[in-house]
Amino acid sequence: MYSSTNNLSYIVITLRFLSVAVLGTAFLASACQSKKDKGVSSDIPAAVVQPTAPDIATLATFSKRYTGTIGKSAIVLTIDKDSSGRLSGVYYYQRTRLPLTLNGRLRGHEAELDEQDQAGKITGRFAGKLSATGWAGIWTNTKTGAPLPLALHEDYTGAARLTFGSKEVKDCTIRFENRPADMDNCSVVSLRLPLVEEHDKINEDIRQLLMDDGSGTTENQNLDLQTWMKKRVYEGPVQADIDVSVVNNGYHLLSLQIDESEDSGGAHPNHSTRYINYDLRRNTQIRLRDLLAPGYEQRLLLLGRKLFYAQNADNDMLHDAEEFKMNENFLIQPTGLLFHFNPYEAAAYAGGDPTVFITYKQMGTLLQQGNPAEAFIKGQL
Repeated sequence: MYSSTNNLSYIVITLRFLSVAVLGTAFLASACQSKKDKGVSSDIPAAVVQPTAPDIATLATFSKRYTGTIGKSAIVLTIDKDSSGRLSGVYYYQRTRLPLTLNGRLRGHEAELDEQDQAGKITGRFAGKLSATGWAGIWTNTKTGAPLPLALHEDYTGAARLTFGSKEVKDCTIRFENRPADMDNCSVVSLRLPLVEEHDKINEDIRQLLMDDGSGTTENQNLDLQTWMKKRVYEGPVQADIDVSVVNNGYHLLSLQIDESEDSGGAHPNHSTRYINYDLRRNTQIRLRDLLAPGYEQRLLLLGRKLFYAQNADNDMLHDAEEFKMNENFLIQPTGLLFHFNPYEAAAYAGGDPTVFITYKQMGTLLQQGNPAEAFIKGQL
């Protein structure tokens, strides 16, 4: 889910950007608990407003954020469960805040996950029992075999509550031609994305970003996502898969990663990765101009270009340095910004998706004091 090299109640929600049919039981199982969304007055007893949380084993999908400890070390952990029971997520130790990827499964109440470092190496294993509000179990160091107690509780301080939903639109009257009979030739678009509870402005922004094809046209602005997906399928044939996952969720910062793969019958499939960073206090997207000092463009270009070619020195498919441009596709990390370049942006297709990581120390005075990600960068609420 996370690709950096450095790095519940049953209340039916009305979703403005996906219909209930789009989300099915996944969204019916977990939803926003605010009194405002429920349309109840503040004098209704809390016991009525917030019923007992459901058994976690009965939830088709969920997204949870925990804080707690491994042994004596404080951690923050976020996990998502899909309809197949697969768990995925990230966690970090508070002292370093370097993210480690998690993948595993939930069987009943028993969760098992492997942790992977930035190089993809399995460095630890989680095993324990999930309840409605916490997780108790054991973390094991895979190198030494040493176990440590795991104790976590659900915690959304400075963070957002999320609910995930999935939808697929498929039309087999629109087909790829000249493909083997054993291949799926139907035109199809599948989508998985979060609903950010009590942040309607952010949800609308995500919807618009997903439908933006980069052409500068506004023809999709007033479409709902399901209509847009049907439109893409009809204009196909196309086989596209879009997945929106959470990278950061804390210190009033929400960072999302959008991964899309697409096959439209060309010489090869295409793929892309985009990052979006949100200030949860203001419900706004954080852009470079919000983080960096006025007039940053030329200084950032010179610094980014130097580091890009140094960090990707073994990639012989890069474009010439004179063609290099910085982009707005960045992820805010505790120690710096990671810029991601999709195919053809900074290298030939065969050159993959190169990145450049610029530390805040390297930026120096380029980084604005009091910027909207300062709490996250400093690790202080």
